[in-house]
Amino acid sequence: MNILYKSLPIDIILCMLWSIILVPISLFNIEGFIRIILGFPFILFIPGYILIYALFPPRKNNQGMNIIERISLSFGFSIALVPLFCFVLNYTPWGIRLESVLFSICIFIISIGFVAVYRWMKISPDERFRISLHLPLQKSQNKLNYTLNIVIIISIIIAVILSSYIILMPKTGEKFTEFYLVGLDKNSEKFSKNLTNGVNTTRIIEIMNHEYKTINYTVELWLINYTQVYNESANKIEYAMQNMWFIYKTNCTLNHMDINYSSKSFIINRNGTFTLTFLLNKMQTPQYNRDKDYIDIAKQKISNAYREIHQWINVYYHTPPKANFTYSPEIPNLNDLIYFTSNTTSPEGRIIEWKWDFGDRNISYGNTIGLDFDGIDNYIDCGNDSNMQPVEGTIEAWIYPKELLGTRTIFTTSADYGERHPSFIIINNMLRLVLTNNTQLEQHTFLTDFKPYTWYYVTATWNSSNVGFYIDGWLKETQSKNITPAGNKFPKRIGAMAPPVWSEAFNGSIKDMRIYNRTLNGTEIQKNYNGNITTDGLVSWWMMNDNGKIAYDSMGRNNGIIYGSNQINQASHIYRNPGSYNVRLTITNENGQIDSISKTIIIT
Repeated sequence: MNILYKSLPIDIILCMLWSIILVPISLFNIEGFIRIILGFPFILFIPGYILIYALFPPRKNNQGMNIIERISLSFGFSIALVPLFCFVLNYTPWGIRLESVLFSICIFIISIGFVAVYRWMKISPDERFRISLHLPLQKSQNKLNYTLNIVIIISIIIAVILSSYIILMPKTGEKFTEFYLVGLDKNSEKFSKNLTNGVNTTRIIEIMNHEYKTINYTVELWLINYTQVYNESANKIEYAMQNMWFIYKTNCTLNHMDINYSSKSFIINRNGTFTLTFLLNKMQTPQYNRDKDYIDIAKQKISNAYREIHQWINVYYHTPPKANFTYSPEIPNLNDLIYFTSNTTSPEGRIIEWKWDFGDRNISYGNTIGLDFDGIDNYIDCGNDSNMQPVEGTIEAWIYPKELLGTRTIFTTSADYGERHPSFIIINNMLRLVLTNNTQLEQHTFLTDFKPYTWYYVTATWNSSNVGFYIDGWLKETQSKNITPAGNKFPKRIGAMAPPVWSEAFNGSIKDMRIYNRTLNGTEIQKNYNGNITTDGLVSWWMMNDNGKIAYDSMGRNNGIIYGSNQINQASHIYRNPGSYNVRLTITNENGQIDSISKTIIIT
């Protein structure tokens, strides 16, 4: 049998057209048998055939090969080339995607096709390879050649049949369902484990069907209370279920490879430590009464569930935060730089976000400029380095007192009264410096005229003979000194003594606290007040502008651990047009509680 085309390499042209036709069919996601018919040769045959044609355009002679050899090698080359394309694409910005693989193979086929046509046209017409299917299967030919031709033909037929079967009848993979607890961004587990009694909370469940059939899913949420039980025989503590309360259930129907994000709010009206337990079932389940205890069927419910997720939570009564702020100057003008300072209170839970809306389509999240102390039990533990207790030295800080009555600690050593060197405190609107040497105590006091809710820059210095008090960079009083102070290894604290002396806790804000091992002069103190900080002799410097649990020492020596204090957030803004603006501050604490406040500011 002979099929022969003389004028054009019709097989190459057909391969190129075949590839071009497949592109829109694949890109427009046309399903069905035609896509398989066109796609199978495109992947497994045409790339290799085009390459063989470009390499060997002559017909069978010393430089060419016959059609059986070409077909055999075409399958082999295609199987080698396509994975190579995918390997290269994996290291490019396009990656291994339908579009990138499709276009790369198509470009290869068309470009190599033109090379093949060019080389075919350059050789003598008598030497050109043309489609001529000649199957010399007569028994008179060489038996070895006859046998090889038969084996090659049978192998090609088997390969085509098996490949078609694999494409048309793909093997069913593992049957399972993905079941996850995800965060609000649907990508991470960013959800609080501390919940507020009586306050709405939300959890998002991701379900993805890999079951190769449509499934009607039911998700149940249960609140389980565990108690610790000592197992004598195993000599270990175990957890036993005491209560199992129903919260809610939800249903969804998913086809194979469908995904569903189920989000539902709920309220817990119990205090304590529990597990939120999500049970996934592949069928409808009975209706249960909310908040009823189903401990009698708890183990059966969990064991019969298809999938289970649980999260440990703590539920408390939380006092909500109260947003508030001030701004300066109080009567702002056009183009003034206005500072907005949060004086928000959050009795339970640290503030984690401040959002400022200035009313002119500008938004800011501000910056931390210090720490706020509640006057009850907030403080910073700075360690026990005795270098913070110099024989001669300087201690200074910016303070914002909210209350001036009683004893309010700025910095102290947490020890007996005779070992608190240096102790820098406010007592009934007096600034006091206490110097000790473990056997002697000397107090120096300066009467101030501080007003609540105002920032002051306070400094105390001591040398071999004198103690000096400075307010806002200016020397206010000098007093004679008699003892030589000494250090010790007791803890040094900012803001409070620590338990049980909570009555001495500072009520207000502190920032930029520094301790020097020498006595600064008036010029240096004035420079510090203006922000041109002197570092000669600087032992520790806590800027208190950090977000987190650590008050970092800029000198790298005495990082402090923050106990309870909240960051002070400040934002600045300039209004370019006169008018009345509604400024809103929205705050969020670590318990997920939100509060906001608005104030009207008039720009003239």
